Amino acid sequence: MSKALRCPYCLDDLTSEDQTVRCSDCRTPHHDDCFRENAGCVAFGCSGREQVKGGQSIFLKPAIRIHH
Repeated sequence: MSKALRCPYCLDDLTSEDQTVRCSDCRTPHHDDCFRENAGCVAFGCSGREQVKGGQSIFLKPAIRIHH
């Protein structure tokens, strides 16, 4: 069962097809439109108003799983 990243503003999944950004303060990923609509980050306790590109790194999954 894989866990999808979710936008903390709209609660929809963040997919590699979406335009994503991160809060420059806490690095929480959001949809670009959601971050702009809210005029900043919605993460609890964060007052960040600047964004940086989300990048593909938020979608990377482990390449190897080791089972004992």
